[in-house]
Amino acid sequence: MFRKKTEKWVLLLLSFAIMIFVQIAGAAATRTSVNTWYQTLIKPSITPPDAVFGPVWAALYILIAFSLWLIWIAPKRPKSALPLFFIQLGLNFLWTWFFFKMQNPLLGLIDILLLIPFLLATIIVFWKTSRIASMLLWPYFVWVVFAAILNWQFVVLN
Repeated sequence: MFRKKTEKWVLLLLSFAIMIFVQIAGAAATRTSVNTWYQTLIKPSITPPDAVFGPVWAALYILIAFSLWLIWIAPKRPKSALPLFFIQLGLNFLWTWFFFKMQNPLLGLIDILLLIPFLLATIIVFWKTSRIASMLLWPYFVWVVFAAILNWQFVVLN
């Protein structure tokens, strides 16, 4: 019993550690050009203020971490649940590097268009194990779809 409780806490900490790593790595990629190259781009009219992105992503990563944790501790989960989760998370991670670090909105758009179906598949598979875990990913999905529209407009405008 004690071991199971300890494992749950370790997995919760690991879930948050993974999200913190992704957020820090994304911030490092963004930092290289957000105040230089990005400021030279023609911005779509729907672009939120720069100050919105950090808090939104912080909130989303908290939800994503809890979602991952609920799936990890679930007694039974589909074999595809964790691979799908980590594929979509990898695509999320790469988007920031493509868009900001490489300063390539087109490559970012290709990446985010791949991310969307993997994220949707993750949400569907998570639903079979934990409806709460699945629902925790919906704000992230909505934000990613919005980001894809925004990314597409950056490509068109620039």
